[in-house]
Order: sequence, then structure tokens, then C-alpha cells
Amino acid sequence: MRRVHRKTRLGCAQCKKRRVKCDEGRPSCANCVRNFLPCSLEFLTPSKPLHFLAPGRKLLSPQKPAQHGPLDLHCPSSSMDLKSLELLHHYTSFTCLSLGAERDIQVWQEIIPRIAQSYDFLLQGVLAVSALHLSTLQTSTVRRTELVQKAMRLQNLALPAFRHSLSLGNPDDIDAVFAFAGLVVPYMLAISGSSPNQIPNLDNRHPHWFHSVRGLVLLLGKIWEQLMRGPFVLLMKRSIVTDDYTINPDDVHFVELYQILQPRPSSSSHDVEALAACRGALDELRRIAALPCSVCRTVNRVGAVYIWPGTVSQEFVKLLDQRRPEALVIFAHYCMLLKRVNHIWCFVGVGTNMLRAVEKELDVEWKPWIEWAVSEPENREKQEVGAIEKCYQCPKLG
Repeated sequence: MRRVHRKTRLGCAQCKKRRVKCDEGRPSCANCVRNFLPCSLEFLTPSKPLHFLAPGRKLLSPQKPAQHGPLDLHCPSSSMDLKSLELLHHYTSFTCLSLGAERDIQVWQEIIPRIAQSYDFLLQGVLAVSALHLSTLQTSTVRRTELVQKAMRLQNLALPAFRHSLSLGNPDDIDAVFAFAGLVVPYMLAISGSSPNQIPNLDNRHPHWFHSVRGLVLLLGKIWEQLMRGPFVLLMKRSIVTDDYTINPDDVHFVELYQILQPRPSSSSHDVEALAACRGALDELRRIAALPCSVCRTVNRVGAVYIWPGTVSQEFVKLLDQRRPEALVIFAHYCMLLKRVNHIWCFVGVGTNMLRAVEKELDVEWKPWIEWAVSEPENREKQEVGAIEKCYQCPKLG
């Protein structure tokens, strides 16, 4: 008897693209979990009703998400079993050292874990990032898979509660919301590093790390004054503006791009507006890329990577979505900033993979404009905090 094939129309975008059957499991389908892919269903999992504990504990995470087959994607809320303790130890001992400048380590190592004692979604965010970082240090495929799946479970549990708290705008929750938003970025970057990087788009099938960074910067602008009155005041250092972008050795390559951003007599009004948006994005890229080279150095290279997505106009983001070649060329030069921090675990391969995606999109006549960005080597330096791979000796627990 012929086997009946059930055709699905609600599968995730990744399975559709790969033309494989999707089990539609939530929060992530089995195929994506198995292949370490960010599943578009992950962010479509509906929020369950929130539960609140007695005074002293804020915004407990929602009830467990639906299961999908043999993969157990449930991580009990607020549980600190031995494996969770291992992740917390790894975060406070190693992961936190890679998330900020040396002068800001106290924020990542002490302040955020302290706030997480009162917010389940933040604790889950801390453990998720720690699990991803720990996975990059494993030689065992089984152990690496276990940690990646653990990170995805934790993040899926945390997101609905985080979004709920963000929508409420309660001043008492601002520090926890900002801390979690800051951890979303390395999580998204690390997840994207395990699959081919796509150019940012606006189709909302799955959040892109570029939009996570953009959202963090925009959130920071809205709550700056409130953060200045709290424990994150240590991070609230405004960069010293410099008009001399030539202090950046790479600026000469940025300047060359103005040649393709000038309107022609035949340019339409739409083209004129698009080129103006591109020039504004390039101006911002030059300014931000020069900050780590200034004498005061209030912004390091990682900070520069974080700032630019949040300062470009929405018009420029739309041009990226439309694959406008001038916008893609500028974005390719932003990828150079990503390549400069390739030695940090969550950025490994991101800049190079993104450049490959841009190169595929551009026609032959545009490719010479990104030749420098493509040919420049990645920064393969060891992290300033030391060779974590060699010094990590935490035993496996549980």
C-alpha cells in the first residue's frame, strides 16, 4: 500500500529553502536543531501567560513550550541543576571576559548575574550565551550539540518574558531588559556563525543579528538617562567626536566610495534620495571606524561594530533590503569591522561569510569596489583575556 504523504504549508523558512520536510516543531523544528540552524519558527512561538512569584522575584518565565517529537526542548524555569551551575560558573569565569572591554568586566561578571537573581528571563539569557560560548570550546560533536540545543531552549523560554517586560516599560525592569538585549546580540551572532550569513532584510521571517544590534542601540538611546542612574552607569561613556577620520588607516578605502555615490544628470529623484542615504551611511561608517583609533579610545573595535547598525537611517536599511548595489558596497566595508574582531568567539567567520553573501549579490561591474574588503585577512589574534581554550579546565557536571 502506498504511503500517504502529508504535505505541509506551515513549515519553517529554512526547511522550505532546503526543500526538506519540516515537522513544524516549536519552538524550533527538528531539522534546524539537528543542523544548528536558526529556525524561523523559533520567534513565532506564542507567549504563554506569565506567572509571578512572591515579592523579591520578577517576571518568571512562561510555561514550557510545545514539544516536537524525540527532542526535549523544555528547560524548567528557575531550576539551577548541576548543568545550569556549570554554565553559570563558565559565564562568570570566562564568557563575561569576552563580552566587553577590560574596564567594563565588573558589569558583565558581577552586576548582570546579580540582576539575574531577580529575573528569570535574564538568567536564562546569561546561561544561553554561556552555553554557546562553551560549545565553541568542545572537541566532542555530541557535547557541542548538547550545548547548542541547551542554549536554544533557554533563549526560547526567555524571549516571551523579555518581550512582555519590554512592552510594559516598567522603570524597575529597565536594567534587566537592557542587560538581556545586550546578551541577545552575541547569541544571535554565534547562532548565525553556524550557518551561511544572509544580508539583512525586512521580511521578518527570522530576526537577523544586524537588526538585533540596531534594536539594542535604539533602545539605549531611549533609556540612556535611566541607565545613567543605575548600575550600568559604568558603561555610559559617550564617545569623543573627532572630525579627523584619517586617523583610521582604513579611511582611504572608505573615501574612495564617494565616487559611486554622486548623482548623475540622468538620476531620478528616487536615485538622488537613495544616494543621499548611502552617503549618510558612509559618513557614519567613517566616523565610527575612526573612534577606536582616537587618543581617548572610549570606543573599542567591538563597540564600533555595535554602533553603526543603530545609527544608519531606515532609508539605508530599506536599500539593503532592496539589494541596492551602492548600499551593498558600503555594507561590505562595514564587514571589514567584523573581520577586525574575528578573534572573538561570537564573531568568528561572520564578517567573511557576510562578504561572500554580498559578493554573490553584486554584478561583475560592482565587484571591484569591494575587492579590498574581500581580500583583507581576518584578525586572528587571541582574545585579550587570554587563550580561553587552553586555560578552561572546568569538569563536566551532571
